[in-house]
Amino acid sequence: MNDADELKQLEAEELARREEYERRKAALLLLKNGKAPELAADAVAEMLQSGPPPSRRASRSGQMGLMGEIRREDLSEEDLHKAAYQPMVRENVGPIRRVFGYLCLSIRDRSPAELAASIQEYCAKRGWHLDGIFLDEAQHGTKRLIEQPHGREFDLYLQRGDQVILARHDRAFRDLIDMVNKLESWADRGVVTHICNWQISSDMSFWRLFAPIALQVREWEGRASREGIQRALVERKRLGQRWTRNAPPGCRWAPDPKGGRTRRGHPRMKLAVDPGQIKEMRRIAELHDEHGLSFEQIWRTFLYQGEKCAHTGAEWSLRSIAWRYDAYKKMCQTQQSKIAEGAQGQSPTCS
Repeated sequence: MNDADELKQLEAEELARREEYERRKAALLLLKNGKAPELAADAVAEMLQSGPPPSRRASRSGQMGLMGEIRREDLSEEDLHKAAYQPMVRENVGPIRRVFGYLCLSIRDRSPAELAASIQEYCAKRGWHLDGIFLDEAQHGTKRLIEQPHGREFDLYLQRGDQVILARHDRAFRDLIDMVNKLESWADRGVVTHICNWQISSDMSFWRLFAPIALQVREWEGRASREGIQRALVERKRLGQRWTRNAPPGCRWAPDPKGGRTRRGHPRMKLAVDPGQIKEMRRIAELHDEHGLSFEQIWRTFLYQGEKCAHTGAEWSLRSIAWRYDAYKKMCQTQQSKIAEGAQGQSPTCS
């Protein structure tokens, strides 16, 4: 049976369930209004015969509703309670074909046995046969699922009707954004994803509510983390502690005279003036401003004389010369503004 025949069959079954629901609803309304005695007993029995309830559907926007329209006043208190608290599931896209698990280990995971056990337990509770588990070893945390060695193979291997079991949401995807995008892509292909630690699946109506909330939470966490890191770096800079890998122009990182070590065991560093680097910056400025040489001419001069950067030990480049010249000018402007404000006396840096 191809996809077109399967779709026609599903539409026919849905139409039959809707007609059955309309007949039962009409019979109940007749009984409620006291008009049932006017009908034959066999006609009422036929309309009230047992049958499957109408299925629920969810649109891509997440709105749920019955195929047959029903009003709130037609439901009892018990029916209202069930409708409010029972998990609403979208109609399955088709019969379950295969069930696979996927794991991408973290550097904190000693073995995949515990995660694989949660996938097997999830399948056993539902009576599913687990066809296999795709496993990726611990990789760099910035890789998406399709960038993992077996993740791309797993993504291409999935077909319509397959079920994907994930032990944890953070053991398969780069972040929540990657998770939501990939699960939506699989849902469009007819693949249902189950997340064991959250006990939810992508065919639940709750997923349509949870996915955008998860993205907003991830964005808020990222923004809060960036703001916290920025505040910490500003505080370290104010205290003169190391706040960046490379020291500012004219300075270098030197061991703190007071001693101490970082959390990783390295010596604690403090910002110190680098006379050699300041001398180079002052010479570049003199060649450019007083002798009228361009950056290219300065670079050729250093190249012919075999001079290398004392700070890095590498050969000079046009970019490094221009960068040091601009940095030297900014240092002089900052120093002059502080002198004008009376914050500190003349410094030999730009003299």
